Amino acid sequence: MLEQFKLSARELLRHFDGSCCPLCSALARQEQMAVARLAKTKSSAVPLCALHLKATSTMGKRHKELAQIVIQTLDDLCLEPGADCPICARLSLAEARMIRAIQRLDSLVRFRKALESAPPFCRKHVKHVIKAGNAENFIQVEKGKLKAMRDALAQAWLRKSAELDELTSRALALLETQSGATSLGELQDNELTEAEARAPAEFERWEAEQQLKRLGELESELASLRYRNAVLAEENRRLKLALLGRTQ
Repeated sequence: MLEQFKLSARELLRHFDGSCCPLCSALARQEQMAVARLAKTKSSAVPLCALHLKATSTMGKRHKELAQIVIQTLDDLCLEPGADCPICARLSLAEARMIRAIQRLDSLVRFRKALESAPPFCRKHVKHVIKAGNAENFIQVEKGKLKAMRDALAQAWLRKSAELDELTSRALALLETQSGATSLGELQDNELTEAEARAPAEFERWEAEQQLKRLGELESELASLRYRNAVLAEENRRLKLALLGRTQ
């Protein structure tokens, strides 16, 4: 049986510095972990969907081992035809918890600033957040990102800029939605309470880590500037000595 995923605001926040939808990125990481764990086993204890069965073939499975997993899956489906893929179910629950975390953090001004600096969320997850409700700041920020992307693309098109292809590709990636996306999981009352309690604390930790990271970057930049200043000072001293030698 696959071990429980750590589903929290922190899992979402750590993907804010990526290049694609943070929620997609967080779920992709969890999916990779689940597939990797499954690939180490010789059989499946529960039925998996075709997508996740095929994924095991890219993790070093031999045909004989993969066939055993498929046989076990078919056998399980004979006993329980309507069984859900456990990986899909866990990812669906992960989506629900992370969206709940967005709702819980939405009223914080600092979270809005973090959203503004994060990559745009994909259309599928924006729709899920809108459907869940209580995330006005999130919606406004995402609308702003769309408008900024639209304006940049329109200007690049009018100017025939070299960035047109890159901006177009970025916009297309944002508009893509997964055709095989699972339905959003339902959270139980105790899970809602847990998610709501964790979200602010996890955000505080993440924000503190970001500040420390930025401080480290500034210190490195300062050290680099000091080194560069010392090099320039030495070059300037040598030039002065050279000029003095010529005048004497």
